[in-house]
Formats: sequence, C-alpha cells, structure tokens
Amino acid sequence: MSHLLAIAQTQPQDTRTTHLVLAIAALIAAVMLLGLIIMVMRKRLLARDSAADAGRSFMEDLRRMRDRGEITQEEFDATRRRIIERARQRADAPPKGRDAGGESQ
Repeated sequence: MSHLLAIAQTQPQDTRTTHLVLAIAALIAAVMLLGLIIMVMRKRLLARDSAADAGRSFMEDLRRMRDRGEITQEEFDATRRRIIERARQRADAPPKGRDAGGESQ
C-alpha cells in the first residue's frame, strides 16, 4: 500500500486522476458483471424449482382424481408411467446447445 502512495505522490495530477477514473470504471464493470451472473444463476435455479413444483402438483391432482373416482387406477398408473418415462428421457438427453461430447455447438 505504501508503494502505491509513493507512486501516487510522484506522478503528475492528470495521471493520478486518469488512473483513479480507470480503477473506478473497472470496479463498476466488475460489480455489474457479478450482478448479471447472479441474476442468470437465480433465474436458472428458480426455473428448476418451479418445474419440479409443477410436476408434483400434477401428480397430486392425478391422485385426487383417482381418489374421487374421476379416473381409474389403470389410467392413473398409465399416466404415471408416461410421466416417469418422459422424465427419464429428459435426464438422459444432452443439455440443449451441447453435443454428446459436452461441447458447445
């Protein structure tokens, strides 16, 4: 820190001001980038949570329909199997925008 103060005292006023402005601009850019990263990660996490909640809610609705006699046990089982199969297919599929090797397209 004392090294920086020594340099600051020996440099002309214009150079110190320029360095200060550049340092503040870099700090602002870093904070904005960090904020953007946090927003993207938060959006992804919330999307996963809401998709999982929707799936649970749908299964609860199916159970209620079965319990009230609106659908048969066979219809409930067939629907449940289809949902499980679709979930397995999504889990086995590579993420969008990536090939089987995990590289971006």
